[in-house]
Amino acid sequence: MHSRFAHISILQYLSAFNYNIFTKNNGILIPLASITSFLYIYFFYDLLEFLKKRSGVSCGKLFSFVVLIYISYKINRYSEFGNDAPAHLFLFYLISKFIYLKNYSLKNTHLIYLFSVFIFSNKVFFIFIFLKPFYMFIKNKNFKKILFSFTSLILLAWFIKNILISGCAIYPLKNTCFTTLKWTDIKTVEATHIVDEAWSKGWPQNLNNNTSMKEFSKNFNWVKAWSLSHLKYIIKTLVPFITVIVLILIFLSWKKKSKRDYDLIKLDDQKYLILLMIGSLGVISFFLNYPTYRFGYSYIILLFFIILIKIFNKINYNNFLFASKIIFSICLITILSKQFLRIYINHYKRDFIPSHVFVDTKDFNIKYKKFMLNDNFSVYLSIGECHYGLAPCSHVKENIINLKVQNNVTYNILYNN
Repeated sequence: MHSRFAHISILQYLSAFNYNIFTKNNGILIPLASITSFLYIYFFYDLLEFLKKRSGVSCGKLFSFVVLIYISYKINRYSEFGNDAPAHLFLFYLISKFIYLKNYSLKNTHLIYLFSVFIFSNKVFFIFIFLKPFYMFIKNKNFKKILFSFTSLILLAWFIKNILISGCAIYPLKNTCFTTLKWTDIKTVEATHIVDEAWSKGWPQNLNNNTSMKEFSKNFNWVKAWSLSHLKYIIKTLVPFITVIVLILIFLSWKKKSKRDYDLIKLDDQKYLILLMIGSLGVISFFLNYPTYRFGYSYIILLFFIILIKIFNKINYNNFLFASKIIFSICLITILSKQFLRIYINHYKRDFIPSHVFVDTKDFNIKYKKFMLNDNFSVYLSIGECHYGLAPCSHVKENIINLKVQNNVTYNILYNN
């Protein structure tokens, strides 16, 4: 019906579960709002803990310091979150937990593995995060107990769900598709992959009218077009952030007469290597495959941080204490004031959820056209987006026309003619 049905993340399933008779329409906001709020609070509390206990400067505290600056700078607009921001925030959270790990016990390994599965099932682009639990599997002697755990069942169920929807374990990767399944449409899978990759590489800015999308995405033919749009945005977004962080780190490393004022930023060599690999592989994959900023900014920031802690590995305690107080206050005020200001401005103008998303039942006959695939099953064609109305629905007429249905006792199989 539409390739977007195959891109659904686990967060959207959690949102759908909360759309019920108890929470009504606003229930779909609960998972995104609660997860994001938890992650905000985690990084604020981590830095607050340093301010309260006045413990030494550590790699974990410095990472929270950097992440808080980025959150207040770029991840503060709730309406723009979608599936991307929670996945990136959760990656930051998992990195922080990994940095703080003191041992590779069975409990810790299970926890890191579970978080990794959650991030991956939100965005498959974060597949490199599995390097963490894989490393811990090796260090832990209970390999089979972890591999055949409840978390593995969740991951397996997620793959099965993907196959039941699209015929592919990871959509739209052709090599993960089962061509023997009736509902697997390899042509659509290939076309979707080509279109997605081309658009993320700047296809709209392509000036060569004689090249196809497939050829455009090969052999770096896309770099010129990409540099006119996505690269400019990446530079515009990251240069101010990187500049501020480097200037702050210079201040934090400012030399004093007394050596007692300094704390050495330590990170286990193996942990450092794992994080460096995740950041490097993530950035390389991001650039070669889908170089749109929203897909890979957490990888970029991770790699940036890992490189910087090797350069600025001696932090003046008093300077960090002073900077933490300032940054904590600025970030807290920035995030809260932006949210309260938006609520104040838009309170009487619009609902939390845009009204057009939920279609009034009296408009169903106007917005949807019914197509009977057989006597027992029908689908709907929308004149625009389907939103929360009649289902199953698509706004692509060609897809609806070519659909066939096979009825079974408890389910229906939709496939192309």
